[in-house]
Amino acid sequence: MQQLGVKRQKSGDSDPNLLFYSGRLASRPEGGLIDDIHADWDGEWERLERHHGYIQWLFPVFENAGMNHQSSPLTKAGARAIRTNERMSLRVVASYKLMLRFYGLKLTDERTGAVERDESDADGARVANFNQRAHNFLRVSRILTSLGELGFHRYKRPLLDALRVEVKSGRLRNARQSFQTFWSPLVDDEASEWYARKTLERAADREEGCLFAPGGMFAEGVAEAEGGDLEPAPASDAAGASEAEPAAASDAPNAAVEQAFVSCELLSTAASSDAPSVAVEQIDDEAVKYAVAQQLLSDPALVDAALRAASAEAEAQAKATPTVAASEGAGTMAGPMQEDSEEQPLIARGD
Repeated sequence: MQQLGVKRQKSGDSDPNLLFYSGRLASRPEGGLIDDIHADWDGEWERLERHHGYIQWLFPVFENAGMNHQSSPLTKAGARAIRTNERMSLRVVASYKLMLRFYGLKLTDERTGAVERDESDADGARVANFNQRAHNFLRVSRILTSLGELGFHRYKRPLLDALRVEVKSGRLRNARQSFQTFWSPLVDDEASEWYARKTLERAADREEGCLFAPGGMFAEGVAEAEGGDLEPAPASDAAGASEAEPAAASDAPNAAVEQAFVSCELLSTAASSDAPSVAVEQIDDEAVKYAVAQQLLSDPALVDAALRAASAEAEAQAKATPTVAASEGAGTMAGPMQEDSEEQPLIARGD
């Protein structure tokens, strides 16, 4: 028995995600210890926008580590360790609050996960950046997935609801495709084959964390740090049991458009300062090229033109794309579609 305990300790000591969330390892590249990121990066919106190496550490997932090869996928044992450790779980909450504020949102109820607009974003600059920078749509997919795996499954639905408000209002109009094709299914379709294949999750991986257990800091009946009325918490694994809009049926052009936006954002930083046309001309795929051009030029007319061009370019491939049925009421999802967190190996950096 003692030897087993020693092995378990060694395993934990070698898990980069556990070391990071326990405050013993800095994120890489050019990152920091988790408490320092929470304390020093909050409010540094430009840094959070342009730095592409921290999101995989703050929100690790089973699926893969993304394009940051200095981060690691979340292991089942690592997720369980974080879910059952109060201090690490509180750090997950702090990571979530940091990213919500970056997007012009805020967590208003730590027990239920309620999310609202952040009144400190009075001029709407943060939500406007969210709308214009498509790689943030991909970060949201990672955050939704990671929340469920780190013991905060109940936070997924309120985040989706808040994003729906922003999309419907037009403030987040550019994310409509991501909302329908990825964000909504990541909440509504947890019982589907598509979801299981994409996230590598089982139902047990979405169990509630220790903060919501009896006696936990956010347990029912326990006053929250910021006060407020407490409402009954939703079930911990209630996939598909909501009044949310069903995800729209999707096809291969959706995947091409989503990938185009990924390429667009990854290339925009390097291209926008001097000669964006050079970077655009170096792209062979026409669908991607159009999307890159519309992002760099930030012309609303080109947005629509780019999406139409990308969809038309990919339409020929749609018939050959295999599909699998999504969960009831959600239409079909294209089998090969992968949006998650700038995972595609386009260049050596990304989210």
